Amino acid sequence: MKKIILLSLAAALSFGYLGCKKSESEGPTSPGTTENYFPNSEGTNYKYSYSRTDSSGQVNGTRTTYYKGSITIKGTSYKVQIDSLVISSSPQVDSSYFRTTSAGTYFFIDTTGFAASITDSSLILLIPYVTIDNELLAYSFPLQAGKSWPVFKITLTSLIVATIVDVSALVVGTESIALNLPSGLTNKDAVKIKFTLTLRLNPLSAVVQTYTAFVWLVQDIGPAKWEGCGTLVNVFTGLGIDFADTTTVVSQSLIDYNIK
Repeated sequence: MKKIILLSLAAALSFGYLGCKKSESEGPTSPGTTENYFPNSEGTNYKYSYSRTDSSGQVNGTRTTYYKGSITIKGTSYKVQIDSLVISSSPQVDSSYFRTTSAGTYFFIDTTGFAASITDSSLILLIPYVTIDNELLAYSFPLQAGKSWPVFKITLTSLIVATIVDVSALVVGTESIALNLPSGLTNKDAVKIKFTLTLRLNPLSAVVQTYTAFVWLVQDIGPAKWEGCGTLVNVFTGLGIDFADTTTVVSQSLIDYNIK
């Protein structure tokens, strides 16, 4: 029993797609606004300076994001985000999928790749008792200081009901950030959002692990800066969900962009 409890998080990630729940209702449409903090037209692209720090030290590189094409997944149309991370001249290219409505920006969560990592047959018992959101709500519009929303959850519903993965967001406020763009050092007003990841590795315990990351969104430009827990930053920058990356600190800052 202890083994199953300790590995319940892995089971949830591995088999969650079998018990996926539908995305929560988007609710009423937000009042009309001309503010655009997430431009996503075809061909829009960004380039960021990249830094990752972990127990082995720090590595630096660049990341590019490019919006190209669309794809239909389970009957829902998503735009394709292509991310290329280059460290020491070795590129890593990944794709993620998002959709934007007047209510917010949603990213599709693909959990099927986790299944191959689980070989313990005892964990099969947990399959019917796991629900996982198949989308995460990255940004909830309109963005206003003090506003918060649930981003993503994984819930275990066996003998007990427990949220073992919980990501939430909070709009901290507006602040000025300095960007080293081709035109030179430039200050931009940005909306700062805090993402908080809470992990409960033992569903029977109240003990949780908490990690945070921040994003700064500039009106009519989009994500201009990221900083914090690698697991959280990676979700939004093409590298997917990796809970082994919680102790890694990632920093990204916009150095060039082209809004179509």
